[in-house]
Amino acid sequence: MGRIVTFVLGLGIVVAVLWYVMYRPMQVQPEAAPAQRLENVRRAADQVEADLQKKADDLLKQKQE
Repeated sequence: MGRIVTFVLGLGIVVAVLWYVMYRPMQVQPEAAPAQRLENVRRAADQVEADLQKKADDLLKQKQE
């Protein structure tokens, strides 16, 4: 009986530690967060611009044919 209780308590502790590690809040430096968001926006803008340029090139090809 004591082994079962010890096993259940140990398993509970392991699950609690895993839960904490998986769902703890991210620790980001306050001054780094805006810079990271700006970099994400720049990457997204570059992707959108590349997609639009490709579509424009395709339309020009179709028009010339």
